Amino acid sequence: MSQKQAILLDSANGDKLWITAVEKELKQINDYETFQVLEKGDIMPEGYQLIPYHIVFDCKFDFRRNARLVAGGNFTEAPPPEDIYILESSGKTREKVYVIAGPEFGDDAGKRMIIDKGLYGLRTSGARFHEHLSAKLRTLGFVPSKADDDLWIRAQADHYEFIATHVNDLLVFSRDPNPIIDKIKDDYILKGVGEPEYYLGTDMESLNQEWQRDSVKSAISSNTYIKRVTERFELLEGGNTLPKAAIPMSSEYHTELNTTPFISPLMATKYRRMIGSANWLVTLGRYDVAFDTNC
Repeated sequence: MSQKQAILLDSANGDKLWITAVEKELKQINDYETFQVLEKGDIMPEGYQLIPYHIVFDCKFDFRRNARLVAGGNFTEAPPPEDIYILESSGKTREKVYVIAGPEFGDDAGKRMIIDKGLYGLRTSGARFHEHLSAKLRTLGFVPSKADDDLWIRAQADHYEFIATHVNDLLVFSRDPNPIIDKIKDDYILKGVGEPEYYLGTDMESLNQEWQRDSVKSAISSNTYIKRVTERFELLEGGNTLPKAAIPMSSEYHTELNTTPFISPLMATKYRRMIGSANWLVTLGRYDVAFDTNC
């Protein structure tokens, strides 16, 4: 969806949800001083490359609108390993790129803007952010667990504390997580702080007293994710309800005996989307569909 389409949606719905999401994203970018704006007549430093950017729109599980400005880092030449997008203490990048500001930047529209700090879409921004966050967690006394490098552990007198990380999403497991969260806030702006309800497509649910008697207080499920992807694919099928099945695939079906014609490129795209969603369900714990999505 383009920004123009987002504006049209707001107009049709009689609200400003998408535009507010864009304004929120741009405010945060400006607060971080991500861009260095060049005025007319200012000389562009040598070696800088023009790249495009776009705004990605998403509707969260609780219907919050989200907008993210993403740089077209795939248009750049790969820099040498020792000079790729290094986050210094100031958060600056050494990648030499700039964009032309669009209408969403108001008075700065049409101006050249050097990307001075980290921004989504640059070639190695994810890896550099991981390094930056890892260094922060180590200063707090956490170390990667042997089970998973993104599951961090810190020993206490009679228990352990954990932090699970996935890019910039964090889950803190502690008897008192607030001091840990406050320390992380010293370096990062955190959003959605509180009891986890939904994480990477997973519902975070509190269990009843019967489970809690055995010290098992919470569990994960994929109910919301299944509901969302089902509705999405039903829309792709023209609003038709997807058929229900007791098992993912019939035990009598043999793919090697299928002699039906090849599907169209459009149907192939739909099929790959379904397989991708089903594979993520496996990651979320639905191991019962693993065989049928990998055969």
